[in-house]
Amino acid sequence: MAVTSYSLLNDENEVHPSNLRMNLPRQFIKPVIPKGETTLSPEDECCVLSPEEGNIHQISPIDGPAAFLDILAPPYDHETGKRVCHYYQTIGMEKSKDRGDIMWLGQAGQPRDFWCDTAPYLGPEL
Repeated sequence: MAVTSYSLLNDENEVHPSNLRMNLPRQFIKPVIPKGETTLSPEDECCVLSPEEGNIHQISPIDGPAAFLDILAPPYDHETGKRVCHYYQTIGMEKSKDRGDIMWLGQAGQPRDFWCDTAPYLGPEL
């Protein structure tokens, strides 16, 4: 499987899309810096993404179906809206003199071919 990761710009309010036709309100559009693609096989070590680096990621199967186990601590919290899982699509890309490539992602619905489930953590207190 291939994992492509992106890092959210911390100062997103200081960056404005220059040539994008935005069909979404600004709060649903995120500027990110592409961090690259990693190809993983069953023999590889875990891929680690942090809250600050590579937290937005795209998982793509290479030769057939793929499964991806995402361990989150603390977990998503959709009830209070504090840690919500979002899905995005690329809506544009531009070059910045001081930041390099900036990709613009627009919030989208969950893909039809994606399935996700959660399970409670029953291990020792962390």
